[in-house]
Amino acid sequence: MKEVSKLFDNSVDDLAILAEEGARASSRAVPRFIEPMKGTLRRAQSRRHHLIFGRRGSGKSSLLYKSVESLKADGFAVVFIDLEPFIASGGVIRDFLGIFRRAIDEARERLSRDPQHARGNKISAEDVNMATGTYGDTKREEFQKDTLEDQERLDNAFNKIRRFCLEKNKSNIFLIDQDVVNEHIELVHELVDLRLVHHVKSRVTVSSRPGRVYRALLLDVSQYTGERKRRDIEMIEFWKENREALRKASLIYDPSQSMAQLDNEIEQKVVVPPKPAIKANEKQGSFGFD
Repeated sequence: MKEVSKLFDNSVDDLAILAEEGARASSRAVPRFIEPMKGTLRRAQSRRHHLIFGRRGSGKSSLLYKSVESLKADGFAVVFIDLEPFIASGGVIRDFLGIFRRAIDEARERLSRDPQHARGNKISAEDVNMATGTYGDTKREEFQKDTLEDQERLDNAFNKIRRFCLEKNKSNIFLIDQDVVNEHIELVHELVDLRLVHHVKSRVTVSSRPGRVYRALLLDVSQYTGERKRRDIEMIEFWKENREALRKASLIYDPSQSMAQLDNEIEQKVVVPPKPAIKANEKQGSFGFD
């Protein structure tokens, strides 16, 4: 009798539903509310007018749902108008939950096609890669919704970063000058808020750039994984102790560079051939071999 993968158990369905519920704020998620900072909930319930704002997933709706429950428990009459049917919502934690939910579907679909699949009867790394790639489409849709006014400028800024990382530098990490402040740097910061670029480390120094300090950023993994996973991308393991991995001049990115200039550099990129071996009877300056 063939062993049936536990991925098809009802308990996995329950877990998938929890992941879906956790990806969006609701009154049912109140028992799992985690205060983002000590005192935040108390301040939100104080007798003052409040304006709560932030990017997708920063916890705005969750804070309101928790405040409503706490105020009702204290005997206050609360009117809560939920605009969720009219305004899309999302979040940082939603990235993880969204990928996790899709990974379940990827593994189930794979096992439905071939119960004896070589990757086994559990969620594999490849299933997660596939889910991450497809989730990138969702993030791009959210990007379109969140950037109505600056969409063209942000889209151009993101495409340049993507081109720099995947075509020119072939790396998941890039560096920007931490002390430079201009409109191009501000666009990069907005892409961080939109979860298409992620902060890795501040105050990174590069030996060949004395006196300069850089900020290390990560291109969202959805851009180089999935069904067409890039096999030639250097995955810099920034979470490890090897500090030198980030201290490379080749990782430095100039946001003010135009797409045309970047494309030209990529087209003209030349691999320097190795130096020929020195023969035993050749002289090299003041040094030689007898």
